[in-house]
Amino acid sequence: MTHGRSVRRPWFAVLPLLGACFASEGAIGRAQPDVPLWYHHDGASLSVAFREVITSRDRADAPAYEKGEPAFDVTGARVFVGSSDGGLYAIDARSGATLWRFQSAGMVQSEVLYDATRDLVFAGSNDGALYALRAADGLLQWRFATGGPIVRKPVISGDRVLFTNEADQLFCADVATGKVVWQKARPPAAGTEIAGHAGAHIVGDRVYTASSDGLALAYDVYSGREAWESIDLNTDSDLASAKDATKYLDADATPVSMRLPTGVTAVFFAGYGGGVQAVDAIDGRRLWSFSAARGVSDLMLWREAAHASRDGDALSGPEVPERTLLIAASAMSGIWALDPKSGEARWHLKAPKGGITAPTAVAGTLAFGTGRNGLFLVSPRNGRIIDGLDLADGFTARPAAGDHGLFAFSNTGTLLGLRVTPPAAD
Repeated sequence: MTHGRSVRRPWFAVLPLLGACFASEGAIGRAQPDVPLWYHHDGASLSVAFREVITSRDRADAPAYEKGEPAFDVTGARVFVGSSDGGLYAIDARSGATLWRFQSAGMVQSEVLYDATRDLVFAGSNDGALYALRAADGLLQWRFATGGPIVRKPVISGDRVLFTNEADQLFCADVATGKVVWQKARPPAAGTEIAGHAGAHIVGDRVYTASSDGLALAYDVYSGREAWESIDLNTDSDLASAKDATKYLDADATPVSMRLPTGVTAVFFAGYGGGVQAVDAIDGRRLWSFSAARGVSDLMLWREAAHASRDGDALSGPEVPERTLLIAASAMSGIWALDPKSGEARWHLKAPKGGITAPTAVAGTLAFGTGRNGLFLVSPRNGRIIDGLDLADGFTARPAAGDHGLFAFSNTGTLLGLRVTPPAAD
C-alpha cells in the first residue's frame, strides 16, 4: 500500500470557465446565463488542506472508480471511507494520515455510517456483508452476511440497525450483536435493472425504502409488519404519457422526509422512470409528482434557517424566511431543486457528460463531483456555480461534509480534505 504526501497548498487550477461544463436553468423551459458567483469575488471558495492516496495500487483488477462515500466524526476528527481494494480506512481529518485499515472480503463501495453514540463504524461490502467495527482501532464487532452487495448507508433506530442490499432485501438486526431481528425480501424484478439500490429511511416507528421493481415500501421498525400496501411509483396518470417512462422500473434513491406546513409528514421517493414523488407517511396517499426528473438516484433536503438579508456589507435588511428545498440528483437529467410542499421546480442544473455524484450540503452550499469535470460548489438558492477544482480523474462517490470543510474521494483512490469558504449568501 502506498500513501501520498500531505499537501497544504492549492495544487490545482480552478477551472476558468465552469459554465462550459454545465447549462443552468432557473425554471423549466427558461434558460438563464450561467455566470459563476465566484467570478466577481477576489478569492476561490475551495482550498486543499490535504491530499492523500488511500487505495492500494498493487491490484491489477482494481476498477477505474471509487464509490465509497466517506463518513465524518466531528468529535474525533476522523474520516471513515471504504475502497475498491477491499479496505475500510480511518483517516485523521486534519492531516490525512491513516489511523487504521480493516480488510473485508470484497470491494467496499458503500456509504459509511459512523455512530457517535456507540463509537462504531458500519459499512457494507460487495461481498454481501455489513461490517460493524470499533471506531477506535477498527476491531471487528460483527459481520452480517446477506444475499447481495450493500452500497447504501444503514440507519439506526434505538437498539436496531436496518439496511438493504442489491437483492431487494431489507434487514433489521441487533446493533450490538448483529443478530437478525426480522428481514424482508422481494422477488427479482422482471426486465433490465439499473445497478444500485435504495437504502432505508426511518420516520418514527416506520422504516421506508424502495425496490428495483419501482415500489415504495413501508414497514414497522419493531415487528417488520407492512405499514401500507406497496405503492407503484411508475403508475401515476401524470407519468403515463412520458416517453419510455417505464423502460426501467428501478427506484434506487433512498427516501427522505419532512413535516409539511399542513402538518402532514411527506416521504419523498424517486424512480428511474417515475420521477420524484411525495406521499403521505401514514397512508401512502400521493401528494404530488414531478416527472421531468428522470433517472434520479439520490435525494436530499437542503435547509436554510431564517436570517437577516444583506444590506450592503451588513446583515441589516428584512428577515429572509426559512427555506427548504428537495434536491434530486440524476446522471441522466441533472440536479433538480424542488419545492417540497408542491413539487414545483425552483432551478435545474443539467448533467455534464460522465455523470454526477449525489450532492452534499456544506457551509451554505451544495458540493458534488462529476465523472469527468472535477468537483463543484453550487448555490442552493439558484443553482449557479460558485467554484470548482479539476482532479483529472473524476469523482463517483458523494463528498462528505465536515466542520466547514469537505472530504472527497476521487476515482483513483485519492482522499481530499478541502476547506470551504463560500461567498456571501445571494
